[in-house]
Amino acid sequence: MPHHVTIIPQYILFKQFNWIDTYYPLTVPKWLATDAFFIFLMVQFIRGLPKELDESATIDGRGQAQIYLRIILPLAVPALITTAIFTFIWTWDDFFSQSAVFEHGEAVYDPAGSSAVHGFLGGFLMGCPVCDVGAGAGPKSGHFLQSPAVFR
Repeated sequence: MPHHVTIIPQYILFKQFNWIDTYYPLTVPKWLATDAFFIFLMVQFIRGLPKELDESATIDGRGQAQIYLRIILPLAVPALITTAIFTFIWTWDDFFSQSAVFEHGEAVYDPAGSSAVHGFLGGFLMGCPVCDVGAGAGPKSGHFLQSPAVFR
């Protein structure tokens, strides 16, 4: 289901939880695995692990929890890191959802400001992505540090 269809029910739910103008709507749903892509990514990654690892741990007397915690989870760290990076990037770039969550501007999320910096400098730094990232990092970090929500 498209995200734009669920934004109003999510807003009503967040309003009932008193999460409007807080960072909870940005973080809590991501920890609850709301993106089906990452569930698919983790399942496919774990399916790619050799079955012999599970079988040998079972022969050694390990239970299911120990097999998961001591064998599968350490091997899945690259997929978990990939999930964390993509979740952060996709949440940061999602202006539509965050504009619905922050009403009064007390807690500030500013992808619009960073996109304005990117649009302004994009013409000058078109061939240099590293320069573009460096040029946008200053205003982003400055705005983040001035946000009153950071120091609550």
